[in-house]
Amino acid sequence: MNRPTTITRLNAPRDTSTPEGTAQWEGRAFGAIVLAAFLLYGIGSAYADRPVGLLLVALNSAAVTAAGLIGFRLMHFGAPRVGLGYFAARAAEGILLGGGIIFIEFADAPEAGDAAYLLAMLALGIGSVPFC
Repeated sequence: MNRPTTITRLNAPRDTSTPEGTAQWEGRAFGAIVLAAFLLYGIGSAYADRPVGLLLVALNSAAVTAAGLIGFRLMHFGAPRVGLGYFAARAAEGILLGGGIIFIEFADAPEAGDAAYLLAMLALGIGSVPFC
């Protein structure tokens, strides 16, 4: 007797041709990028006096901007203004965090780096409230 094959969630084919499949993939990528950003900035700022630290902070700036872009793509059908605001907040965060490390390293102004970090977190916090 032949039993019909049932497709479970574990062995279901991934369909990225539909908006639901794309949203699931983008949601997972968003989460991975946000988690990676913690490590990139944390380790990079600890080694900011070395080239590898500067590279990690630059990668963090790109990662948080990419997270903003994915957040925008996830929100643009339901709430396009919220998505655009979140993208702008993440882009501002990336610019400010990268600029803060540059001030610390090349301008020898650690207080400017601290101010840039605080402004980046403020921009992210304000821009993320509607996203919630």
